[in-house]
Amino acid sequence: MSIRMNRSLLSVSLALVLGVGGCVRKPPPMTDTERPLTHDEEIAYLEEQGAEFDAEIERSGVVLADPVVQEYVDGIARRLRPEGVADDVFRIRVVRSPSLFGFALPHGSIYLSVGLLYAVRSEAELSQVMGHEMAHVVQRHSLAALRDRRAKGVAVQLTDMATLGIAGGVAQVSYLLSVTSYSRAAEAEADELGLRAVVGAGYDATAAVGFYETLRASALAEVNETGGAFATHPTLSARSENLEELLRAGEIESGRDARVGTAEQAAIHGRIAGEYLRLLYVYRLYERLSEETTALLERDGEDSTLLCARGDAWRGMAEDPEAVALERASRRAVAPTDEMIAEVRAKKDEFVASAVADYERCRELDRADPRAWRGIGMVAWSSGDADQARPALQQYLELEPWADDRRYIQSILAADGEGEQP
Repeated sequence: MSIRMNRSLLSVSLALVLGVGGCVRKPPPMTDTERPLTHDEEIAYLEEQGAEFDAEIERSGVVLADPVVQEYVDGIARRLRPEGVADDVFRIRVVRSPSLFGFALPHGSIYLSVGLLYAVRSEAELSQVMGHEMAHVVQRHSLAALRDRRAKGVAVQLTDMATLGIAGGVAQVSYLLSVTSYSRAAEAEADELGLRAVVGAGYDATAAVGFYETLRASALAEVNETGGAFATHPTLSARSENLEELLRAGEIESGRDARVGTAEQAAIHGRIAGEYLRLLYVYRLYERLSEETTALLERDGEDSTLLCARGDAWRGMAEDPEAVALERASRRAVAPTDEMIAEVRAKKDEFVASAVADYERCRELDRADPRAWRGIGMVAWSSGDADQARPALQQYLELEPWADDRRYIQSILAADGEGEQP
């Protein structure tokens, strides 16, 4: 996702918040005691804002266009749909973000990130997220928030969807399972109703509740555990404990087959792995990319694609210490400091050496892999070695003549300076 695209998403959300987008009917302000909102106006306001947001997301190009993944999540939604709810109420979209989030719009659109689909350890865990969000829609929690906070409730909701969800990096993605304007009671109700739907669909309740452990184990858990901007939410530990207590008390059935959906979820995980790693690089989450690729290499053995991806991570860490410092600070829920940047910058030579080693090994495994040649060339160029950079980059263009960055690489090859950015 480009920076321009991120700004576009934020702009449309602000337009919706300010009531300047299309036919959205803005409710009267809280100070207007002469004209309270009617029920129909509340519903229309929520649904029209949601439709505007959906339209902008579609135009922005961030929706993952993969029919296999789409059918997979649609199938789960069909199994979870509560009785009495029309077939066309829920519309599931997977968005290209490495962030770990899922959220619902008041009119039934549910957004899941690539990062979420990659992180869940079972189909039961993913179903718990989806069941939770479907419960928010069915119970009209957004309507309750609107009545409580009027326009502010929806404004916070839609703005956060852009800044914390789709358009955000690690620092902005502690959205987790919900929209920030929901109350603690609404979150607890959605958790319980979601789990009941999951069990009703045939999934194991214990496996579903395991999703909160998945979140706790993630790099984003600290923010939700410590409160911060999400102080109105129960912590991950509290949410997990509440559901486990219902299981112990026998109020929700447990003990279903934990293998339900295992093969299907594993296939989807493998299918989106490449996109997830690509998104980590696009979002400049280099340290996370190095960790993920290292784990996959240790599990699966040497692979040229993974080696080149890890080489990209090392190179990013060498060339962009500010991004690495921001990523580390975000994991700790603190602000980045000059000391953090200096700490990363001090390891530049180490990162460069690791990048070169991975690129060269990638080239040994597959000399026709253009990414290895590009990586070697870019490391050499950044190090001021134009003589080594040019032949490697030329080979890259020969192997990838229609590369997206062809003009950029050609500008490097045409530059007179050594190691100077064109």
